[in-house]
Amino acid sequence: MTRLGPLFTRPAAAPISHATEFPRVPRETNRVTDSPQHRSSVLAVDDDPDLLILLRATVEGDGFRAILASDGRMALELISVEEPDVVCLDLMMPVMDGWGVLEELHGRDDPPPVIVLSAKTADEDIVRAFELGASAYVFKPFDPSRLVETIRSILEATPAERRERTDRELAIRQRRDIAS
Repeated sequence: MTRLGPLFTRPAAAPISHATEFPRVPRETNRVTDSPQHRSSVLAVDDDPDLLILLRATVEGDGFRAILASDGRMALELISVEEPDVVCLDLMMPVMDGWGVLEELHGRDDPPPVIVLSAKTADEDIVRAFELGASAYVFKPFDPSRLVETIRSILEATPAERRERTDRELAIRQRRDIAS
């Protein structure tokens, strides 16, 4: 058994499933909502298997469908196949890091909103993430309930509202840089 904290354990040899099987429902273009016909999906991307298990428990415990990826390349494949409603993305990973994923998604017409989950707290990292299209930035270690609130906030916003939020956050960070 691998100990994951006071509530989570798993057999050491148990593989992590990278996609939960549910019927695929097309993504809405303006506003994503939870309804009986559409269970919003969250793609969690992190190279730490224990954190992926925590992310899965967090999002599934709140009624979302969890999709898991352990590196950026796998994340891009799952984004194309699964069309998640939101992506929770670590920045520092092997194979392809989160920066590469953000750069790839930044060039697409209709990318899913991305919440960066990172221990990187420097303003230049946060600004870079927002410039590459991130919708939110959550510091590790994170409070699971705050992450769920952030996911819900992103899903309830229109793409224009998400862009406005990103622009406001960038402006705040850039004013700090000028003042420093």
